[in-house]
Order: sequence, then C-alpha cells, then structure tokens
Amino acid sequence: MVSPLEDLGPAGIGGVFRDHMGMVMDVFSISAGVKNSNKAELIAVVKALRLSSLRGDLSNNKIIIESDSSNVVS
Repeated sequence: MVSPLEDLGPAGIGGVFRDHMGMVMDVFSISAGVKNSNKAELIAVVKALRLSSLRGDLSNNKIIIESDSSNVVS
C-alpha cells in the first residue's frame, strides 16, 4: 500500500471556460501549494465553479466539468 504522503508534490491548477461553440472565454492558472494529484484536481474543479458563479455570463447557464481525474468527477 502506498502512503498518501508519497504522492505529495508542488501542484498547479488551471482551467478553461468555453462557450457552447467551444470558443475560449476565459482561463485561470494558479499555484495550489503542495498537494497530491486528486486534491489538486478537486481544488481546480471547486475554483472553476466559484469563478463561474462570479461571471455574469456563466452564472445562470449549465456548466460541463471535464477532468482527467475519474476520482473527482465520478
């Protein structure tokens, strides 16, 4: 069994907001400190949801979250 502490490392998170045609509307990228990959993915999703709620053009629309982490989006 692998300890969760062995998976820790410097983490960065980011996301892309696209409209219904796939055009980029906004992006974000920030440092997330020292995290494991699952925690970093979860923080990225939460950050994207928070940012989308602050944008007037996204706050009342359906949002699709895409991630390469099945642990976070399943």
